[in-house]
Amino acid sequence: MRGFMHIVKGYCLSLAYIYRLCRLISLNSQHTLMYAWHSTKVAKYSCLMNVIMVNGWQVDFFAVEVGARGYCARTTTACLKRMGFTNKLAYSTANDLGKISMRSSFCIWLARESNVWSTDSLMQLPKSKQALPIVETKGVSSRRKGPSKKVSQNKNDTQPISVYKNIGFLNKGNSCYANAILQVLSTIPTLWCQSGSESFHLSPIARSISLNMAKLKQSLSPVDPSNFLWALERQMHSDGKLDFQFNTQQDVAEILFVVLDALKGFSPIAADKISTEISMSVSCNTCLCTSVNVEMQDILTLPMTSKIQSCVSKFLEPEILTDGNKWFCPQCFAHRESTRETQISRSSEILFLHLKRFLKHGEHLVKDNRVVECVSLRDSLLQLPLVSDTDTMFNQNYSLLATINHSGTLTAGHYWAYVKDPATNSWYHCNDRAVCKCSPPILNNNSCYILCYVRC
Repeated sequence: MRGFMHIVKGYCLSLAYIYRLCRLISLNSQHTLMYAWHSTKVAKYSCLMNVIMVNGWQVDFFAVEVGARGYCARTTTACLKRMGFTNKLAYSTANDLGKISMRSSFCIWLARESNVWSTDSLMQLPKSKQALPIVETKGVSSRRKGPSKKVSQNKNDTQPISVYKNIGFLNKGNSCYANAILQVLSTIPTLWCQSGSESFHLSPIARSISLNMAKLKQSLSPVDPSNFLWALERQMHSDGKLDFQFNTQQDVAEILFVVLDALKGFSPIAADKISTEISMSVSCNTCLCTSVNVEMQDILTLPMTSKIQSCVSKFLEPEILTDGNKWFCPQCFAHRESTRETQISRSSEILFLHLKRFLKHGEHLVKDNRVVECVSLRDSLLQLPLVSDTDTMFNQNYSLLATINHSGTLTAGHYWAYVKDPATNSWYHCNDRAVCKCSPPILNNNSCYILCYVRC
């Protein structure tokens, strides 16, 4: 009899341990599921948050999560404290929310087979008894920034509101190219905000950019860009570049092209903001037969000169196609010496320029380390020649917004960025986690590689 009691006792203890283990696994799975939904909702609403901030509002963003078993995320108490609740009241309110959520979930489970929950039965109710439309709400509070003590209290006085925050990104191992791209994108929120606000079905790159920009606004320490790097690696692998690894040396121009393509993939507005229409015509010098090709380019690749304005002029100069580069004329049915002309027929709001920083030295390519004047002391604007449909030529002015710089050789080196805060006209030197103010003359250097302009 005593042996039988020991067996029963051991059996009961085993059941107790199994129950505790199952409960622990259930709670862990619930936490994992809530974290996944939390990340999804943060990505969805961070675009809206940044659009509100660009319009001059201060935003406190909280994605509040309350589980079916009464578990409240930490953002719940943080939201309540920001709203003015005391610590004791915030925690007691969170506990009450958990109990209400648990009871509500149990009531829904009890009524899971009731016909009242069907959509058809709700549509048959009188208008006075129909349920009010459910509006999804988040713990987001928006308010205008009040004037500082040093600013005049006159209502007509308007002060620029900075959209840039001098916070850097962690280097995850040769990821300086990604950090420089993210810093440049942080100065043009209308580009990735429009891409995220039009459709919830975002590409992994667009969603990761939105998350990193939200962290950049709220964090007080360098941001970890791992989600952007993993999204970039998945995108490159899906494009067939299976040997790509984000923690290896990369050409920032190639990566920027992939990022811009991902941003405009779900947003026609974003495509109009960054795509420039280029018209290229080739004319036979013998019979004057002409072929015209029009294409959209996100990044214009320019030849190297001492001034950025001269780089644009050289890019648009007519080119004679001769020797081994002759054009096959469809009218002459032979390769003829021809003239190729390039014109810009429509400009974008955001203009990306890529400098060809390489020279052919014998049979090898070496880096071109010439100094390029990006900002002139007399006129800091870039004039982009445009040709309209009526063959009328005019100049479109652009202002420099950011640059991505490179030091080293063609096969190895380091990237960093210079970005401008449009609200205060202050320039920042962004080198991974280190961000500090700098003066505009430092922009005229021998390391600028990618230049970002905004239309005036």
